[in-house]
Amino acid sequence: EKSGQGEKSAEEWVVKLEKALEVCACAHDHHYKKVHVARMVGIMLAIFVKDSVADRLSEIQSKTIATGNMGLGNKGGVLVRMNVDDTSVCFVSAHFAAHRDKVQHRN
Repeated sequence: EKSGQGEKSAEEWVVKLEKALEVCACAHDHHYKKVHVARMVGIMLAIFVKDSVADRLSEIQSKTIATGNMGLGNKGGVLVRMNVDDTSVCFVSAHFAAHRDKVQHRN
């Protein structure tokens, strides 16, 4: 990944997601706030919540796990966990090796 290119691409995706959510928000009278964006090479996880829920969030944390060759981030996952009131929730996005012959590598 060229220096800064992945970060710029992620920011562009977030802007597009925010615009799409704003269109939905206008149609349904809900507005959304970006809570957290976690990324690793080609994996991105963007978390948005309704404005009315945002002040009920706490302990927002994220983690990336690289499982590609030599620990590179071309395979693996990202997760974001948080509390909503007294309930803990966790969101995961992962990209693992494809095809049946890679089962051992995925597991």
